[in-house]
Amino acid sequence: MTTNGVETPLDTIDPFKVVAGLSWRDPGARFGGALLFTHADNKKPSKTGGACGVNCFTAGAVNVFDATAYWNITPTVSLRGGVFNLTDEKYWWWSDVRGLTTSSAVLDNYTQPGRNFSLSLSVKL
Repeated sequence: MTTNGVETPLDTIDPFKVVAGLSWRDPGARFGGALLFTHADNKKPSKTGGACGVNCFTAGAVNVFDATAYWNITPTVSLRGGVFNLTDEKYWWWSDVRGLTTSSAVLDNYTQPGRNFSLSLSVKL
């Protein structure tokens, strides 16, 4: 952004992020699964726009792996499950911590969940 001839980075722009995955399902589509990989780059202090001064918290780059699976028990009943953040990585999204300082007392309140699990059963009526 340029204001009065002075260029200032937009701190509202998230760092580079990429999501990739591998999935598989059996030929009959009865069961399958996926492994997902997410990489988010760090926000360089020179790109924060000075919103929080020299003590601006800039989270490091992160790599997160998730695994999901499903089983179509019948044509109308499906069981799905997942393990998310497999490596139990402690990380933040830039959009959540933008403007916080390194000494913020609430910084840990903005971390993403550690390893967590999900299980669901769906029935189509």
